[in-house]
Parts: sequence; C-alpha cells; structure tokens
Amino acid sequence: MTYIRANLSLFIGIILVSFLIFFGFGVFVSNHSTSRAAYHRPTLLLTGYGAVSDTFDAMISRAEVKKDSQATVIATIHQNSVSYQGKWHPSDKHPMIKVVFADNKMSWMDNAKWLNRLLSSLKQKYGIKTFNAIAHSRGSLDLLVAYGEKHPLKLKRAVFVGAAANGHLGQDDKIGRNYFLKNGQPKYKHQAYADITKHKQDFPKGTHVLNLYGNVGNGSDTHVTNVSSQSLYPGLGSRFASYQQKMIKGKYVSHHWIIRKNGQVRKLALNYIWRSNN
Repeated sequence: MTYIRANLSLFIGIILVSFLIFFGFGVFVSNHSTSRAAYHRPTLLLTGYGAVSDTFDAMISRAEVKKDSQATVIATIHQNSVSYQGKWHPSDKHPMIKVVFADNKMSWMDNAKWLNRLLSSLKQKYGIKTFNAIAHSRGSLDLLVAYGEKHPLKLKRAVFVGAAANGHLGQDDKIGRNYFLKNGQPKYKHQAYADITKHKQDFPKGTHVLNLYGNVGNGSDTHVTNVSSQSLYPGLGSRFASYQQKMIKGKYVSHHWIIRKNGQVRKLALNYIWRSNN
C-alpha cells in the first residue's frame, strides 16, 4: 500500500510539473510574440501654436474613407508624462497618431523636448525605429528643432504645411521685406531660421521632405510669408534625401484653412507620405 501511494504521489507530481512547464512555456511564447510584434511606421500629426485638436480631422477622415489609414492613437504630451487614447494594432497598415500638447503655447524649444519625450515613449512601447510626420505651422519648428535634442527616432518622410521656417508676420517678418540672395540664403535670418540651422549636423540625412505653402495673392498665407516657408531648403536642404516644394493658390489657402479645408493639400500630403516604404 505504501508503495502504491508513493507511486501515485510521484505520478501526480510529474503531471503537476509537466502542467506548470507547459503553461509557463505558453505564457513565455505569448509574451515573447507580443514583444516582437512588428508595428507599421506611424505618421505623427503635429499642429501649430495654440491650435485646437481638430486641425487634422478632415485629413484623417479622408484617409479613413479611402481606407488608407486608421486614426489609431491620440497622444497627449504633459510636462512630465505621455498619455494615450485609442489602440494601435500591428495590423494597422498606416497608423496615424494625433499629437496634442497639454500646453500648446510653449516655445518651439520646449515643445521639441516634449516631442522627444513622446518619441522615446513610442519607441519603448511599440518598438518602432522610424516615423513619418505631417506638421502645420509652428508644429514644423517643433519637429525640426527636436533633432537638436538628440532625436530618439529617425524621421523618414515629412510634409510641412505653412512652415514658419524664417519668421512670422506680426512678429519679426513683413510682407515683401525678405528675399533670397544669389547664394540662395535669405537676406534676413530670423530666430526660427537660426534655431533650425543651429543643430544642422544633428539632422540625419535620409529624410524625404515635401514643403507646401499657401499664397493668398500677396506672397503670404496671411500669417507666414512664402519666403519664410521657402527658407526651409537653404536652412536644412543639404541634409534631406529629397526635397519638393509647392505653392498652393485658390480657395482655402490662408494659414488656418489650408490644413483644415484644402483638398489639394490633403491629397498631396497623404500621397507623399504613403507613396512608398522608403
């Protein structure tokens, strides 16, 4: 009887150990597979100074209707943390992340640091190494200056809309005042231009850039002169893998409406971002 009990205990022990090993291995495989899941490269949507969160809603709607993308996540950057709303699945082919600054009236130098906090979080949370971006107005400076703060991810494709790369009307620029010299440099270099070129060597080579800007008929989009937007290329162009720029005329080309209502800009931006995997 003692022999039988001993064997029965041994048998039960073997079954329990086998179960634990099998279950533990299953958990390991599950966790390992999750951590190795390959997420597609996201496109970050960056708004301008003091902009409301619906700036890109029309662009997102067009992308979703065309079934090219999914508005995956809203990422809110706080002073000391990042919070997320929504879900991002590895199966999302062209995920779009709407970036919201909790305080969207900070300087572009501060926003650059905040943006890098988000990029570090995305890298850690989803294991991505690269990203695309569509930036409007001051959001362009947030993105460009961020490389001076040791960018944690590599920017592959970027569309800048109404970029104030060299001044802003009503602040340090005037319509018709600035122009380009024979060497391609702007005659007047304002603070924004100085800041994007200060860390020029930190901006990695390999980014493809499309620069879009509106002209209401006076060489500006009512807030940013075309010379200011065009200054993006003499400022950083030598670091770009490719560069295109296009002046947009007609309806909805003023600074605030061009990103919200201009169908040509939506089409150009989305086609450029997703034209290839490069």
